[in-house]
Amino acid sequence: MLRYNAVELEARRIVAGVTPERPKVPQTLKASLVTQAENNAESAAGLPPEQPSVPQRTETPLVTKAEEPKGDSNAQRSEASMPANEAAEGKWEEVEISFISDERVQIRRGKKTETLNYAEFGFEDARTGNPNLAWEALRRLAELGGVIENEKDARLRWLKLERRIQEIRSVLRKHFALASDPIPFFEKASRLEKSGYHARFKISCAPSYRS
Repeated sequence: MLRYNAVELEARRIVAGVTPERPKVPQTLKASLVTQAENNAESAAGLPPEQPSVPQRTETPLVTKAEEPKGDSNAQRSEASMPANEAAEGKWEEVEISFISDERVQIRRGKKTETLNYAEFGFEDARTGNPNLAWEALRRLAELGGVIENEKDARLRWLKLERRIQEIRSVLRKHFALASDPIPFFEKASRLEKSGYHARFKISCAPSYRS
């Protein structure tokens, strides 16, 4: 019915001499038709059709971790981690401490040799003037050849042994002017190794100590 009415209305306009209205073309469709016509003209002229512009995405360069130097040996890593003052003034392995009696030690470092008692070395109990507990622990370390594995060997509870070792470290670092650990603790990695505190320097008891 609607279609019939539209046809009849159009016929009346023609009879009356009125030009029929043309349907309006949407702007978007008109722009698309113009663009298509231009592309057809360019294609006829041998030109490539214009491509729609696509926003360029900026790639952020990946930040990679610097490669570690290859072929690094244990000795090289040890030297790299060594404090500057130790590298300049020597190593604990150059130090040798030998107990010649209960109260005296002989110390060798390179060509230098000195004999000190506990007070001169820095192990005096300020309250009594006697050797302190750290001196006794150092002497026990010498009797065991530089390694203390357990409480039985140390003749001390483990917590007390740890405190004595800390006191010994403090005195040795001050006396020898070396910053690294002179008595580190090592975990047992195989049957041939011993866990416990290992002196990096040589420490022992001289024959005179036994007499």
